[in-house]
This record gives sequence, C-alpha cells and structure tokens, in this order.
Amino acid sequence: MNYSIYQAPIYSFYKKDFYKSVGQDGKGTGFLYLFALFCACWTAIIISCYIHMILIVDSPQVNELVQKLPDMTFRNGILSINKPSPYEMVIDGKKIVFDTSGKYKGADEIEGVAALVTEEQISFSDQAWREPANFKGLVTGEYTLKAVDIKPFLKDISLKISGIGFVLGVPVFFGHLFLALVYAGIGMIINSKAGFETALRMAISAMTPGVLLSSLLAVCWINFPGQGLLTIPLTVGLLVYGYRALTAEETKLIMVH
Repeated sequence: MNYSIYQAPIYSFYKKDFYKSVGQDGKGTGFLYLFALFCACWTAIIISCYIHMILIVDSPQVNELVQKLPDMTFRNGILSINKPSPYEMVIDGKKIVFDTSGKYKGADEIEGVAALVTEEQISFSDQAWREPANFKGLVTGEYTLKAVDIKPFLKDISLKISGIGFVLGVPVFFGHLFLALVYAGIGMIINSKAGFETALRMAISAMTPGVLLSSLLAVCWINFPGQGLLTIPLTVGLLVYGYRALTAEETKLIMVH
C-alpha cells in the first residue's frame, strides 16, 4: 500500500505497514518529501516567533514605556530630550533616569536606579551590564526618536526579523539533508541489503517524528537541556523498527514462494 505525503507524518510514528511500504514500494530518495515537511515546520516556527514578538510589542510593559518615554534627539552622538532633566520614569518596577544636565555620571550614583541615560551614554546598575554603551559611533548625524514611533518601529523590525528567519532556513534545511545521509548510512549498516535510495527513504521517514516534535517544542517555546539530542535515539529507534518490519515482510515473502 502506498501512503500519501499527508499520511506519512502521522504513520511514521508507529505504523509498521508504512515502513514496509516506504522500503518496498517507495520510489526516489524522499528529498522532496523532506523539503515539504521542513517548509511546513519552519514556517510554523517563524510564524510563532513573529506572533511572540508582536505580543511583546503590544504588552502592557511596552505600552507603559511608550507613554512615559521622552522624545529623544541625537545630534552627532549627543542626546537631548523633550522633558525637564533629570527625568525619571518607572517601567515594570524598574527606575530609569534621563539626565542631560550633567548632574549624574553613572547609574551607581543614584540609589535604586536600573539605568541612567546621559547625553553621551547609557549605563546600567546591574553587574552584568557594568560597561556603559556610548552613543557616539552608534548614532551619526541627526536623528529623532519619538515615543509614538517606537511600536510601529518594533513591529517593522519584527517583520524583518521574520524575513531573515526564512532565509536562515536554507542552511538549516541542508543540515537536515546531511542528517538524512548520516541516518541512511546507519540504515545500510542495520540492513546491508538496503539500496541507497531505500536507505534514504527509510531515514527520512524515521526522521519525521523528530522533526515534528522539535518543531512543536519550538512553536510552544519549550526549551530544556539536551533537547536537540532527543531526536537521535528516537530516529535510530524508528530506523531499527522500520527495518525490522521490512525484514519481516521480506522473510514472509520468501517463505510463501
């Protein structure tokens, strides 16, 4: 029995007859199926990332930031704001101070402040951000950033990052092709009678559950140590399972004849 490209992702998890069909009745290498599977999974991941970024942009914290943040004008790396200086604002319980008057030089001079923004730099009180970031060299010429423009700017950036994500999918797909070749080699060790195309089809079929589960974890933003390594025993286990099913069918045919 031949299975469609829509049935393969489901039956690859458990069905012996599916692996028998892939080994005996399948044609070609299976690269087109892998490409279709990868495109579907990668698109789902990119869409999930984009939605996540948009939810952050529309979060209460960002809305509060937009309401309180002063308009900032940079002239050759020198900052000025449209608020009286020093200007304090509290975002999500963290105090940020803008001081273009020269009263403060570093964030450590102000008790309870998370960040200090001066004419020339931004410094942080947190130990991980001890080094200040200077505006000179980062912002050239004259540029004005208005608070009301921040959310449209961030949404535009989110869309561009998503576009870059699709481009990054190209090397990731070639990585999957390389893995398919590796698992095909393992399959030919498991069953020395398997031809190269058969081994590739079996390998790609066995990789399918790992690709789907990894994509599901990425879409759901679930991360844990060793996550990427879990697909290795799963894929090898399904390879063994698939070749056993194929070998059993071949033995059955020999006995019948």
